[in-house]
Amino acid sequence: MRIGIIGAGGQARIHAAAAAAVEGAELVAVAGRTPANVEAMARDFDARPIDNPDALICDSDIDAVVLACPTAQHHAYALAAFDAGKHVFTEVPIARTVAEADAMIAAASDAGRVLMAGQVPRYVATVARFREIVASGELGDVVALSSTRYSPPYWPAGETLASGHHGDVVKELLAFDIDVFNWMFGPPDGIMGHGHTTGGAFDHVQVVLRYGDVVVAAEASALLPRGASFATTLRAICRDGVVELDVSLPENAPVDWRFEIVGPGGERTAVETDPVDPNAAMIEAFRRAVEDLPISGAATAEAARDTLNVCRRVDQALHAADTAFDL
Repeated sequence: MRIGIIGAGGQARIHAAAAAAVEGAELVAVAGRTPANVEAMARDFDARPIDNPDALICDSDIDAVVLACPTAQHHAYALAAFDAGKHVFTEVPIARTVAEADAMIAAASDAGRVLMAGQVPRYVATVARFREIVASGELGDVVALSSTRYSPPYWPAGETLASGHHGDVVKELLAFDIDVFNWMFGPPDGIMGHGHTTGGAFDHVQVVLRYGDVVVAAEASALLPRGASFATTLRAICRDGVVELDVSLPENAPVDWRFEIVGPGGERTAVETDPVDPNAAMIEAFRRAVEDLPISGAATAEAARDTLNVCRRVDQALHAADTAFDL
């Protein structure tokens, strides 16, 4: 599978490295908005720099396009790629709106091509194991979950969320946790929340989602100072114990994580998982889907669209005048 990446920033480099680690996948071309970044990334990964994304999409040497560009561009580039007979892997969120996501899914189907979104937590070994433990019932019925996702600004220095180049924390951060909750329980029955905005864009939110009898409290923030460690947590409170997962990603340092089960007597047991590069696992799943082979994680475009729909409902709840559940 010969891949062309649209985008030459940090996330594009992560996907390029993942492609290099997957047998049967090869990065062959890079395009983006900053020529110097495109040239540097192409050089580092032994790929061809291409002047503009449209030329990359039309390149006959490319089988699949990875969209590591701003969300606002996903819809147009994906439709153009399907028109050109290409498969598409896109960053989360899959699109700006549910209508755009539906159009992308329909275009992929009409073209007989694969559309997949980067729902990376589904390929994180600890998150997948967390879900398995909760679903197994070994700790009894789950009563409540909580999550946090704290990040330094994910937009370039000198830009702001209000510029519209990047989405707010609901779509760019909270969406990953919402996708995990949907993966575990299906869509939520009710939503309420509060948020902080800068320039009209949410940069810190606290949301409560109800999945049947399970209450989920989720918090996402991009108010950490630049250079601070990105950090996430997941906790499931069950009738007979608690599952806890804490992860910190310091800059230029190994991942620091703790994954434990707390039993009914307070005893703590570490949960072991095999180390897996989740980004390589995603590209491998994409390659398998392109080759019509079984894939894991159920990271379908439809699942990404459903997550985006929940993000839409969260946004409505955050903008509501009151805090009643959105039933």
